Formats: sequence, C-alpha cells, structure tokens
Amino acid sequence: MSAELKQYIYDALSKGSDKETVRSTLIQAGWSASIVGKLLDQISGVDAQGLPIPAPRNKAHHLARDLFFYVLIFITLSFTTFGVGGLLFNQIDRWFPDSLNYFSSSREVLRNSANWAIAQSMISAPLFFWFSRLISQGIQLNPEKRDAMVRKLMIYLILTITSLTALTDIIIALTSFLSGELTSRFIGKALVVFGIALLIFIYYFYEVRQDDRLIRSERPESSQAGKGRDGHVKKPLPFIGSLPNVLGAITVLAIVLSVVSGFIETGGPEEQRARHMDSIRVQRLQNLRWRFVNFQRDHHRLPVTLTELLDQSNTTDMSAVQDPETKLPFEFNENLPEQDGQVRYKLCGVFSRPSQDSNTSATVSPESYYTYTPDPFSNSLFEKHPAGRFCRIGALMKEAK
Repeated sequence: MSAELKQYIYDALSKGSDKETVRSTLIQAGWSASIVGKLLDQISGVDAQGLPIPAPRNKAHHLARDLFFYVLIFITLSFTTFGVGGLLFNQIDRWFPDSLNYFSSSREVLRNSANWAIAQSMISAPLFFWFSRLISQGIQLNPEKRDAMVRKLMIYLILTITSLTALTDIIIALTSFLSGELTSRFIGKALVVFGIALLIFIYYFYEVRQDDRLIRSERPESSQAGKGRDGHVKKPLPFIGSLPNVLGAITVLAIVLSVVSGFIETGGPEEQRARHMDSIRVQRLQNLRWRFVNFQRDHHRLPVTLTELLDQSNTTDMSAVQDPETKLPFEFNENLPEQDGQVRYKLCGVFSRPSQDSNTSATVSPESYYTYTPDPFSNSLFEKHPAGRFCRIGALMKEAK
C-alpha cells in the first residue's frame, strides 16, 4: 500500500476535508477507488485538534487468519506435489523396472506406493485449490492484502524451495551424465522433478510480478508507465494475462491424468481387495506347510484334518486354516501314497486373481495342477498361482519312530 497515499489522506482530513471530498479528489486524480475506500475505512473520524482517528482493527485476528490459510496452502501444495510426483515416479518404475532392485520394482510395492500417492492427490489437490481460491477472493475484497508480510514470506519460501529443487535436480542429472550413469529411468524421474518445480516456480513468480504491477498501478503516475515513446499504450500479451489460467489448467490436467493412470494400474479398490485377499491366502498356506513340518516331527505322521493340526499346536485361532474371505477351511488331503520314503499331502486354495510376475506380468496357467515339491523350506509354492482352485503337493521325509 502506498505510504504517500495514506499520508495525503491523513493531511487532508486533518485540515478539515471530509471523507467524500477526499475520495472524489483521489479518484479523479487516478487512484483506484477500492484502494481509496479501504484506506478511508481505516479512519473513523478526526479529533478536536483535527487529527485522524484510526478505526479499531483486530490486526492479530487478521494476521492469525492469513497465517492459518497460507500454512494450509503450503502444506496442501506439498502433499499435492509429492502425490503427483509419486504417481509419475510409479509409472516410470513400471515402464523402466530396475533389474538390480527386485523389491522396488515388485508389483505389490508399486501398487502400495500408487495407492498412497492417489490418496494424497485426491485429498490435497482439491483442498489446495479451495484454499487458494479463498485467499484470492480475500485479496479481491481487500487489495491491500497483496502487500501482506505473510503472503510475501510464503511466496518467496516456495520460490526458494522450487529454485533449489530445480538447481539440485540439474546438478545431479549432469553429474550422472558425466559419470556415464544416466539411464532412461533416471532421466524420466529427473524430468518429473524439474517439471513440477518449474511449474510451481512460474506460477508464484507470476504472482509476485502481478502483486508488484497492481501495487504500482495504484499510483496516478503509473498511468504513464505503460505508454511507449509514441504515447500509445502498450498492450500486454494475451498469454501473459491468462497465465494463471493456463498453469491452472496444466496442473489440473496433470493431476487428473496421474490419478486416472494410477487407478488403471492398481485396478481400483475392488481389484486391490481381491489381490489383498489372495496375498493373505498365500501367507496362510505357506504357514500351514511349516505347521506340517512341526507336526510330522512331533507325531511321525501327518494330521488327518486341519483341525487336528490346530489342536496339537495348542491354538484355537481357526483363521490360520481358513480362507480369509469365505471362512471355509482350506482343502487338505493327507491320504496320498508315499514316494521315495516321503509322506505326501495335498493343500489347495481358491484364488480370486492370477498372480503376476513382478517384471514381466506373466501369469500362471489358469488350469489347476499339482506339483511335487520335496523341499519343505521353499517359500514360493503358492506365490505364483492362477485364478480359481490351485493345489500343491508337499512332501516330507518320513521320521523314524
């Protein structure tokens, strides 16, 4: 807010001019009517000596309110940035899997990270736009808030963070290039980081320039600032005037595309629940195999039923032998002929979805089949499975009584 304008209003009122006269004079001189009105509203009248009396204002309340909204904008912007960036990183990991890091490229890890990123984007992005709109509406009603210290601190903090992020990203990319370690996976992620940082920087840098331009335009002499040497007014480029709308459209489009691609990759809540149930089935079936090993060691035979297996294990938790969804016991048959001095059993589960290889997306044949696996310590018997009923035949060395 112009200090000269405030001083003029105070001087005019102290010399006996009324508010309407001062308002009319300043507007005719080229000052913004909204700015003049806001300044006059801050003065309740003049005292006996003709000095202006400031209108009572709860500055602490307004400061706390503005600080609250700007902090929320900063937080929701951070969550939105990490959410969208996480979804794009996730997509890059699917396109360019890391052959040296099996865990980070596994589909289960990618699904979990995509779910978290989708939740971040869907919650924080609408809140960020809503809080930003509230701030924008407040500035339209109170233009002097453009010059508020809280606003400037928040904007310049964001500009500083995005500048350092983009600069660090470029340095790391150049270092990797010089070291010969620049891969497609790394390039994609570096471009994502740089693109997000650049988009945020441009938007808030434009806000700073817009604030400065509007504050300068409050002064009467600024009416000459936009004229060229020939006296004609220079028109701003249409693109610059619509820059916030363009950046907003790009941001919304990027968020929507990222969330949609994330849903496509994860399959949505129903698909996630089905696969989660399958992972529980795999875990319970794997645990049953270890229970068989212990039971056969202690009793020199296999249990007749899964209930007997639990009874001998001193546990009443039936979920260990049940399907997590249907609550029915897993199919178990211990009455198989011995082979090569080994006792054999058949253990079956019914799966909702076929398993998928972490890198190639290859699936197991949908037909149910049995596999002879003499190694009781193998942990991958049920990890690869078709949809529907799937059985494995396990074998244990016959213990001497």
